[in-house]
Amino acid sequence: IKLSDIHTKARKLLEKGISIEQVNNVFYKENGDIKPLFDDLKSTKISESQIRLSLLEAFKNAITTGDFSFNIDTIKNLCDTYKCYDGPNFAANFKNNRKLFMEDYKKGSALSLSPDGKARLVEIVKEIAS
Repeated sequence: IKLSDIHTKARKLLEKGISIEQVNNVFYKENGDIKPLFDDLKSTKISESQIRLSLLEAFKNAITTGDFSFNIDTIKNLCDTYKCYDGPNFAANFKNNRKLFMEDYKKGSALSLSPDGKARLVEIVKEIAS
C-alpha cells in the first residue's frame, strides 16, 4: 500500500502517529482490494478482540472510501473467522464501548468511528504492526 492508495480522509489518521510501514504491516493490497495481514489481534479477551476487529475494519474501509465505518453483520462474520464471536454479549459489547462510535448499536446497521474510536484505532494499529 502506497500513500497515494490511501484516501485523503484516512491520511489524516496517519498524521496522528501511524506510519505507512505500520499500515503495510497490518494490511496489504491485492487486485485493488485492501486485505488484512494480521492473524493475531493481540488480545486474549473476546470482547476486546471484537472491538479491535470493528476498528480495523473501519480503517480498512477508510483506506479506499475515506469513511471510517463498518457493517455490524461483517463484524459478526469476522468474529467467527477470528474465533471471537460471543453471541449473547455481542450487542452489549458495542453498547459498553459506545464512546468509540458515532451511532448507537442497532442490529444489522452500520457504525462509524468517533474521535475516541479513531484514537483507539491508532493504538491498535501500532500494537498489531509491531
